[in-house]
Amino acid sequence: KSAVQQRFSKYGLKAAGVSARMKQSIRSAVNGGPAPKVMVCVGLVEVKHSAADVALAKLRATNACAVGAQANGRLLVRSSVAVTSLKGSQARSVQVTYSY
Repeated sequence: KSAVQQRFSKYGLKAAGVSARMKQSIRSAVNGGPAPKVMVCVGLVEVKHSAADVALAKLRATNACAVGAQANGRLLVRSSVAVTSLKGSQARSVQVTYSY
């Protein structure tokens, strides 16, 4: 099995939507070349986080995976949250892994 990762980090403090650039990148990965079987989206939060930060990170991950699921109905998608040592805007990111 091989895997490819992407990280999307252009989120504002309270933003959870998926930008047009992110959508295009996800659709290209899902529909271009060999189609992945699994897409895992992980919303990242800083070490010092609140419950609201976790909920927002989960929503970001869910929204990113929804784009992949919409582009390919056979794609297995999962979303979760993880703590990162990154700070600031880099911590407000979603890491997407495609498994083939």
